[in-house]
Amino acid sequence: MLAAAPVRWGHREGIIWQLIHRDDPWLRVGHDNRSRELECDHGGDAWWDPAAPSRRNYDPAISPVSSVGCSCEFRPMTKEVQITFDAANPAGLASFWAEALGYHLQPPPEGYRSWDAALEAFGVPYDQWNSRSAIMPTEGPHPRIFFQRVPEGKTAKNRLHLDVRVAPGLQGDERMSALETEATRLEGLGATRAYRVMPDEATMESGFITMYDPEGNEFCLD
Repeated sequence: MLAAAPVRWGHREGIIWQLIHRDDPWLRVGHDNRSRELECDHGGDAWWDPAAPSRRNYDPAISPVSSVGCSCEFRPMTKEVQITFDAANPAGLASFWAEALGYHLQPPPEGYRSWDAALEAFGVPYDQWNSRSAIMPTEGPHPRIFFQRVPEGKTAKNRLHLDVRVAPGLQGDERMSALETEATRLEGLGATRAYRVMPDEATMESGFITMYDPEGNEFCLD
């Protein structure tokens, strides 16, 4: 087994790259948050361009002949995400989605009993107190959801929407009954129905209900 040589950094065609001589089967290569993990079946000198992750071959100019054509696999590194809503009333929309998803409002900073008290202490103008809000998952590794006030209203259909998993594992009438129960609950919180799609074996459709939140954003009960 070859001993690992020190990592050497270089600059190739304007892109940061890393030259590695390694004997460890797993090494993280790359420079920024687009990095990937590279697995190869032998030791060798490898370069990797983070802007072109599909380029999996070794550079013959800097690699021994035995390295060319090696078997490599790139494994993406999972990123954490936050979901952001534009809103006219961030506090109101945050309260709706907290109830819809079983989330809770993000607590105020430590040492403050409420966000009002914190914002006043921080010197935030009163007319900006409802300029943003956020909700957090009560349990599990789910994303934080952020709401920011914008001057314009919603003018077109969402290009992105949330599917709220209400009836996982249920089928047919039992599934639609669970969706209807949840739709009724959310109507009581300010949501409105858009349309309902019934199960259909011919199209492999399991059935769902599309709704609007209090500010008109589409989402589906699925």
